[in-house]
Amino acid sequence: MDSHHVTDGTLSTDASSTPMEFESGGPIVAPPNSSSLPSSTKKAESKGNRTTSKVWDHYSKTLDEHGKVTLATCNYCGKEYHCPSKNGTSTITSHLNKCPKYPHSQVNSVCKKQKTIELQVKGSEDESKIGLWKFDQTLSREALTELIIGAELPFVFVEHPCFVKFCNVIQPKLKLVKRRTITRDCLEMYNVEKAKLKKILTKNSQRVCLTTDTWTSLQNTSYMCLTAHYVDDDWKLQKKIINFCEIEGHTADDIGKAVEMCFLHWKIEKVFTITVDNVKSNDLAIEYLRRQINNWGGSVLNAKYLHVRCCGHILNLIVSDGLKEVKESISRIREAVKQVRSSPSRKKKFKQCVELEKILCKASVSLDVSTRWNSTYLMLDSI
Repeated sequence: MDSHHVTDGTLSTDASSTPMEFESGGPIVAPPNSSSLPSSTKKAESKGNRTTSKVWDHYSKTLDEHGKVTLATCNYCGKEYHCPSKNGTSTITSHLNKCPKYPHSQVNSVCKKQKTIELQVKGSEDESKIGLWKFDQTLSREALTELIIGAELPFVFVEHPCFVKFCNVIQPKLKLVKRRTITRDCLEMYNVEKAKLKKILTKNSQRVCLTTDTWTSLQNTSYMCLTAHYVDDDWKLQKKIINFCEIEGHTADDIGKAVEMCFLHWKIEKVFTITVDNVKSNDLAIEYLRRQINNWGGSVLNAKYLHVRCCGHILNLIVSDGLKEVKESISRIREAVKQVRSSPSRKKKFKQCVELEKILCKASVSLDVSTRWNSTYLMLDSI
């Protein structure tokens, strides 16, 4: 350097000139009329154009020929902003708050590659432990799908304003989906779980026990439900509904062929028992299925013990037969309950009578169902 030299952290033009100290934003250079002033791209600032905002600690400055800042370059992502001094630092401050590579920005306060500490509680405090947690969009979406299925919520629930607000509060990074998307997610999860269950039922060596029942709805439509019971590799009893379908009627032929089609669809051949209630049509349906299973070669002792009668249905028949001894008394109580429940005004009048008699019980009277003996007990117990 000719007339400029650096001594002990100061910059001067000659020995007699006053030293000019460094600042946090960079060294202060000589006035622009100096013969040694660098070009307009020199990252420095003049004494008359100080940048005192702390945001300049994260930017590199480019000066013009008059020593004024014209360009600011982000030290993290390299993005450039034109920032004349008259505009202030609002633009570069806004960028710093959302810079994807600045670790302390508002939208990147937790680095995408960095995990946070989480306290994992399992059962009791003794089993609690410290672990690492990282937000995962895929896992969050799967959990939302399980919520919709497990809680039997409508698909439009994901678009409810209160639910959207709740998710934005607990995790702003979560990208919510629309009802059509969650519908596809539920169907996709069903197909995945179905494939897993089919693999277990076909490739493993355990046998499957089944229970089935048929009924007619208020719309005069017949339905059948088929449930599979098996023991998994961890020796835990599992119960899975493998079919819920509409059938033509309650005849033995309808029931037998519907169950057979379900066996073929799931590729189930190793059947141990089939549990049904004590209806004549079920006896004939089991005989049909016994012949089919023997032809497949998956039976035990030629399916001699394939048919298992429902103990609950047997108990219901026993109790119903015993209640016939007091049929007249139960019939009178049933008619009285029907009278009370026939209209809101009668029900209100009945409650007023209860209050006048100073009966402390707050429960209302219940009406029994002829096919469930325990409902008759509850009706008698409420009187």
